[in-house]
Amino acid sequence: MDSRPPVDPPDRFYRRRLPHWQPAAGMIFLTWRLHGSLPAAALARLKEEREALARRPDRPDETARERALRESKGLFRLTDDLLGHETAGPRWLADEAIARLMVDALFFHDGRLYTLIAFVVMPNHVHVLLAPLDRRLVDPAYESLEHTAPVPLQRITRALKGYVANQANRILGRTGLPFWQDESYDHWVRGDAEMHRIVTYIEGDPVKRGLAGTPEEWRWSSAWERLHGRLCDGLGDD
Repeated sequence: MDSRPPVDPPDRFYRRRLPHWQPAAGMIFLTWRLHGSLPAAALARLKEEREALARRPDRPDETARERALRESKGLFRLTDDLLGHETAGPRWLADEAIARLMVDALFFHDGRLYTLIAFVVMPNHVHVLLAPLDRRLVDPAYESLEHTAPVPLQRITRALKGYVANQANRILGRTGLPFWQDESYDHWVRGDAEMHRIVTYIEGDPVKRGLAGTPEEWRWSSAWERLHGRLCDGLGDD
């Protein structure tokens, strides 16, 4: 009998409401939002957009994966725009204690589950760019594998979101209630040029929303942490 640990295929493609794809190696751009952070009207608009995207014909020579990723990007852009303009829903991450919980959790798992590249904690959502570590480096059961086996995305998001949800709900006095929306967005980053664009997008979000004058002014971001020496500038050149 083969005693080796079970391994996911090098490329894993799976769906919930949004399409997800975790490659064998690389950087992943993640976004998750607070439970109830979008009102019914915004959700209806997203539903309409999802249906409109599904009705559009395939592009020439487009694979099913490429189409799913294109549709996912379209839904992400609309979702992020709606979140940026939404003020009526919960904004628990604007609480300094909860924002600090999120930032500390991101740094706690840096070097344990992933390499942290960039992040921003907004009042009602979080953007993160990270590179999952090879499981052979963090889990003795996988040391004998001959190919790269990145830490599963579900393990990373569960470690981050689960801890923060439990601790934040204690602060808010809402134990047992959902804190995060189940649906999230993740995108595999293709190369350094896209990485730099995403870092700029992430760190520029508070400026775009009128919450800060420069990316470095926003306390709950990689731009602020990099300025103050907690996060190394390992972005390199284009």
